[in-house]
Amino acid sequence: MRSLALLALLLGAASGLSAQEAPAGPLRIFLDCPETNCDSDFFTRAIPFATHVRDRSDADVHILVTEQDAGGGGDAFTAVFIGRGSFAARRDTLRYFAPQDATDDMEREGIARMVGLGL
Repeated sequence: MRSLALLALLLGAASGLSAQEAPAGPLRIFLDCPETNCDSDFFTRAIPFATHVRDRSDADVHILVTEQDAGGGGDAFTAVFIGRGSFAARRDTLRYFAPQDATDDMEREGIARMVGLGL
């Protein structure tokens, strides 16, 4: 637990936050997937270094994941990371492109990898 607190402190310092502004404990995230199949149990296991919350107002980061068809027949997933609270000034966007023959499990793993990198 001490190592998580130290990691949060170091990440806060690296991102320009003071030690007082860094969140106490693990990062709280709200994963919002209105257009995709968000298996909350899968993402909780796949992103264990964050606390998953059910209300976006309780989160440090609101992650909005959308999906659309890609040109080659696959799917394009976009994750918008919206900072809240001490992270309110931060916002970023990442994309993951799944090939046409990707299974649902492969897509979930790709989304989890994208979200993990974004956090």
